[in-house]
Amino acid sequence: MEECLASVKLHLQPAVCGQGGTCLMSSATMDVSIDQLRGLPLERRLEIIEALWESVEADAGPFPIPDEFADELDRRYAEHVANPESSIPWEQVRAEIHRQLH
Repeated sequence: MEECLASVKLHLQPAVCGQGGTCLMSSATMDVSIDQLRGLPLERRLEIIEALWESVEADAGPFPIPDEFADELDRRYAEHVANPESSIPWEQVRAEIHRQLH
């Protein structure tokens, strides 16, 4: 990413907690440099990415799926229907990924 993207506007919503643990969200806008964003903890950067992606989806609407992707999805679904026991449950896939990463 080029540094010509010197700053971006972030809409921050810090929690403001009152008595009894009630938290309200307040809004603030500030300029943040790309370098400052890079310096944030990974979890916060992922939250920002998710918020940005949601705003792109909201503005752009559904993305068209290229024909070759749709064909591959159809092929995989047909393969699953023909042989459902060959599928691996998501929980097992997730556990294997987690094991490999840690």
